[in-house]
Amino acid sequence: MNNVQIIKNFEKNVVNEDENFLSALQKLEECFHKILIVMKNEKLVGLISNGDLRRGLLESGSLTDPIQNIINYDFDFLEETYSEDTVQKYISKNLNPYIPVVGKDMSLKNMLYVPYGIDKELNNSVLLLAGGKGTRLGEITKNKPKPLVDIGGVTLLEYQLKKIKTAGFRKVYISLHHMANQILDKISEVDLENINIEFITEKEPLGTAGSLFFLKEEELPVLTLNCDVVTDVDFREMVTTFEKKEADVLVGVRPFNTFIPYGVIKIENQKVTGFDEKPMYQDWVSAGINLVSKEVISSITEEGYLDMNELIENSINKFQVHPYHITERWLDVGSQEELSRLDIL
Repeated sequence: MNNVQIIKNFEKNVVNEDENFLSALQKLEECFHKILIVMKNEKLVGLISNGDLRRGLLESGSLTDPIQNIINYDFDFLEETYSEDTVQKYISKNLNPYIPVVGKDMSLKNMLYVPYGIDKELNNSVLLLAGGKGTRLGEITKNKPKPLVDIGGVTLLEYQLKKIKTAGFRKVYISLHHMANQILDKISEVDLENINIEFITEKEPLGTAGSLFFLKEEELPVLTLNCDVVTDVDFREMVTTFEKKEADVLVGVRPFNTFIPYGVIKIENQKVTGFDEKPMYQDWVSAGINLVSKEVISSITEEGYLDMNELIENSINKFQVHPYHITERWLDVGSQEELSRLDIL
């Protein structure tokens, strides 16, 4: 069977029915294969995909809610005596890339992974933000811009262009400022077949949204992507979600936990009214990945510095602004510590 992989090690993918969204997200991020397996009494009882998690978060909005309501208990599976013809029939009717293989007692033997190819181009354009200085990386970016930092044998710039191309995009704008000439020289070494690239060279820094001013001719929503974000997010699904929600701005968001290592005292009217021992607060933070409509782009009336947070804030009362919960791996390569994490992911 061409391109079908057999997954035998799936222990890290196992979750319990009583876990919450935060726990499920953390496990999914640590797993190479993005599927969660729900086991009970050593039997397979359900599956949870990235999409299941995302839809559940949209409905509940809370990371502390239990995951029972998003578990797919009515899943397709193969018996361990399956034939190649059976697999092909399954593949033809189902775009879920993961197929569990079970014994007669529903014990999980292994899983099949079917990497589906992209056979349709996306007409949306991408704005890749590559003008930052990367000062937090210290000596690493002393003599070269952050987009040319090496991550496992390729530069951040090459990684992003490859991911953009694989997703089906064919038009990319790259905004440049810091050490722009080095990036322009590097582009000549990158395989750019079937992808059209235009550069926006900023005379002065324009922030994370200022370059959108030059994209007013774009008819379809534009994907904006920070060059230093390493992620497995499905850009095609983001575009589909944007269309379904009839959004004007779709903001990629990630969960972020703030841990206070002390007991927090609540005081009202000069009296202690509560005590919370070493609490953890959970918030949603911007992931540096957004889709922006032509109407919102047209609202940028002049060339100048503009950050995405300001554009989003200005759009909230005028346009439809929705979150897109990123459940896939996500890493902001903003420090040497974060850069070193790429070696173990």
